[in-house]
Amino acid sequence: MRAEPVHGHYVFDNGNEKAGEQFQLLCDILNAHTVGVLRATGVTSGWHCWDIGAGNGTIAHWLARAVGPTGTVLATDLAPQHVPPHDSLEIRSHDVRGDDLPGTFDLIHVRLVLMHLPEREAVLRRLLAALAPGGVLVVSDWDGPQRDFVITAPDAEAAAAVGRFGGAMHTVAGLAGIDFSWARRAPAVFHQAGLADVRCTGVGEIWPGGSPGCALFRLHTLLLPGPLTAAGLAPGDLDTLADAFTRPDLRLWSLRIYTTTGRLAA
Repeated sequence: MRAEPVHGHYVFDNGNEKAGEQFQLLCDILNAHTVGVLRATGVTSGWHCWDIGAGNGTIAHWLARAVGPTGTVLATDLAPQHVPPHDSLEIRSHDVRGDDLPGTFDLIHVRLVLMHLPEREAVLRRLLAALAPGGVLVVSDWDGPQRDFVITAPDAEAAAAVGRFGGAMHTVAGLAGIDFSWARRAPAVFHQAGLADVRCTGVGEIWPGGSPGCALFRLHTLLLPGPLTAAGLAPGDLDTLADAFTRPDLRLWSLRIYTTTGRLAA
């Protein structure tokens, strides 16, 4: 199944045949960072947590272990079929844009969700009503591919194709309503919403060909060949990219993940 960009909807459908592979690559790239941020919140036994956009459930499972049998974790997604069961974990289909808030939580974690939603700021403010006094909100999103994100490439043809890929991804994302500037604006919105102890961590690195990051890009070419071609890829680019993203002599600046945390007044 091929994903298509539709404004205000996720570019990648949880029901597509590559969803499991995409979730695992995202976990390989992001989970160490996410777990580090969550540890710093102080999450511990007895906390009640909500993981929004739970994907394949690895972070929800980590939270379930952290809160133990006296705590609870709610894992939600539009289509949560990839989240396996676990003690202390409830799995539910939920649309954060309009469904009733499912309770009050000590920690709400939202990764790679708000960047997709044109109504992201309203959704964030809505989540404040689901935070318990002293509760922590954790929001992570990508800051998109840089226009000059190629560091080294196997040859000039590969460098040009990867450069065009970066531009095409920006175009496809824009058509779907993704805002890559949101991740850097989130701290200001947290402050405006009245949250305290607002902090933001940005993480970037080099992705060599064959790394999980480049494998994610390669997967995007398989899921979005039509939209990417319409957005500026040249004839033959898809074949060039399929090879380049596996080559260790390709080195790219990664997408940068920004994670913002804030605490509701007790």
